[in-house]
Amino acid sequence: MPPEQLGIAARMFRDLQSDPVGTMKKLLAELVATGHTIEGIGAGVDQLAIQRIIDARLGNGLQQQEPSEEDFIRQAEEETSRFYSQYPDARPHDALIARALRDNPGMELHDVYFQLKNSFAERGFDWSRTLEDNLRESQQQQPTTTTTTTAPMLNGRTPPVSQVKVVDDVTVAHEDTDMGDIVRAAMRESGLKV
Repeated sequence: MPPEQLGIAARMFRDLQSDPVGTMKKLLAELVATGHTIEGIGAGVDQLAIQRIIDARLGNGLQQQEPSEEDFIRQAEEETSRFYSQYPDARPHDALIARALRDNPGMELHDVYFQLKNSFAERGFDWSRTLEDNLRESQQQQPTTTTTTTAPMLNGRTPPVSQVKVVDDVTVAHEDTDMGDIVRAAMRESGLKV
């Protein structure tokens, strides 16, 4: 068969798979255009039988089985086992990873893993421990806030303790205030006579 005819045959087969009724109409129109009569073509032919034959032959190829719930579960289990074999250090964080994936359905598992790991590093958390353990430990280790004030040095000397003024309220200068005024106010607040 010449290549041109093979191309036409392949195109016709594709058309039959995608739109069998439309393709048959085109074929009949071409028959009429070439001078053939199609008036008696449907006599004695059961249209339902033809439709069943076409559906049976083309239906199997066209209809792809949708994945079942078991297929989704199996695929998820395989992906999870591959992920944990590649990143075993993620095991303590599986609940956190699952929440992140649930909250961000478009993210990939690997992306969530690396973002969480970076987030732990930024906060100084231990990646080998769960988030809850890290938070509990950081709350226990928070130092009690003791304020030690170092007295300012005046001309190279430390003033006596009686001259040191503890500031309880911090004032913020307005943005239009001149820098010199701000410096003078800060010097006055620290006890200098300016």
